[in-house]
Amino acid sequence: MATKLSRSELEEKIAARLQKEKYGVLSTVEEDKPRSRYMAVFHDGLTVLMLADRRSYKVDQLEKNAHANLLLGFEGHLWPKDLVDVQGKASVSSDRSIVHELWEKDMNRYWEGPDDPNIVVLKLEPDTIVLTEGHNDESVWHRDGSGA
Repeated sequence: MATKLSRSELEEKIAARLQKEKYGVLSTVEEDKPRSRYMAVFHDGLTVLMLADRRSYKVDQLEKNAHANLLLGFEGHLWPKDLVDVQGKASVSSDRSIVHELWEKDMNRYWEGPDDPNIVVLKLEPDTIVLTEGHNDESVWHRDGSGA
C-alpha cells in the first residue's frame, strides 16, 4: 500500500533517511549477476556518494556496467524498519574536493589519507527510489517525475 506524498514531501523524506543512514548494501553487475557489498554512504540531495579504491572490483564492474542498486536501512533492527532502495547509474570520479569533503578519520585504515591517489568517488544518480516505511507502506520517486 502506497502513501500518496507530493514530490517535494517524498524528496524531503528520502533525503532525511539518506542523512540518517551511514552504511548500505551496494550491488553492481559482475558477469550479468548481482554482486553486493557494504559501503559507507554520503549524499548530496538524492545523489548518493561513496568512496572506493580505484583498484577494487566494484570500480571495474561500474566502468563496464554503470547500473547499480543501493539498499539502506534494516541494520540489525527487527522488521518493520524504514528502507530506502536506490536504483540508478553510478559514475566513477577522481574529484579530490569531494574526497576531502567526505573524508573521515577512520578511513585511514584503508588509505594513506584523503590525497591517496587510489581513492575515487562513486556517484550514484538515482532513476528510481523506493521508500518503505513500516511494513508495506511504499512511496516511489522517479527521476522523470512519474509516480509520486
